[in-house]
Amino acid sequence: MKPIEKLILTVYAVIVVAIYVAGILAFEMYTSRDLAPVFWSCLFLIFPVSIYYCVRMTNVQGKIWYRYAGNFIISYAVLIFITYFSLMKVDLLVSYLLRPSTTVTIPIISVRKSYVKKSFDHTKVTVFYGSRNIEFETSRSNFFLLEHKKQINSNIGVSYGGNYYITNFEHSSAEMWAAKEAYLKNWWSRNWWIWAFFALFILSVIISAKYFPNVGRKVRKKPFSLARAAVIWLVIMAGIFLIAIAGIYLYGLYHLINKN
Repeated sequence: MKPIEKLILTVYAVIVVAIYVAGILAFEMYTSRDLAPVFWSCLFLIFPVSIYYCVRMTNVQGKIWYRYAGNFIISYAVLIFITYFSLMKVDLLVSYLLRPSTTVTIPIISVRKSYVKKSFDHTKVTVFYGSRNIEFETSRSNFFLLEHKKQINSNIGVSYGGNYYITNFEHSSAEMWAAKEAYLKNWWSRNWWIWAFFALFILSVIISAKYFPNVGRKVRKKPFSLARAAVIWLVIMAGIFLIAIAGIYLYGLYHLINKN
């Protein structure tokens, strides 16, 4: 991978992560009405980027037609998905900075869990505002914060693209952390097996290294390919993302301790 390619990938990844974290910090809830002009712009702008990536990757892997097709389809779909939803967040963030919001008391119509393949993905909150029902998306922990509330005092605004956002609503720090604790307990009850599998994997690595150090090992130097570079980049970005999320929670805990 050329230095300029590494730089572009790194800058793109940092911007995407920064937008995601800024959205978490800025908004409690928001709507996700599709923005057709943004989507079509992504289709045209990402196309030449995917063509370039497809050619570069396939030249490294071997020039076979189905590799060209596979690399193009995968890169095109992934880049459109990431870029489109990042730009939707940019619309919300810019509107939050430049457009006024209104402080109102909003009646809550319903609070329910939204599932993706039987997994709790996010919370959908339907409120009555502007003479109609509006469905917001919010975090999973907010389900436990809002499920018994009938109304919320909140700051609400409308983005340039027509999506609504709520920057904050009235609740105590104790309520917020109780909701996060309830969510973590709920998550653990459904996903304890992940940690059990991880623990068994670590245990097997330790036993293998201690008692069978030479079994199945071959010293072989692999060439550093574009595919390996992409995997390493994804791992690094995932690490940055996890550190950012941990920082958000530590900041909230620090704020709660100082407030009390």
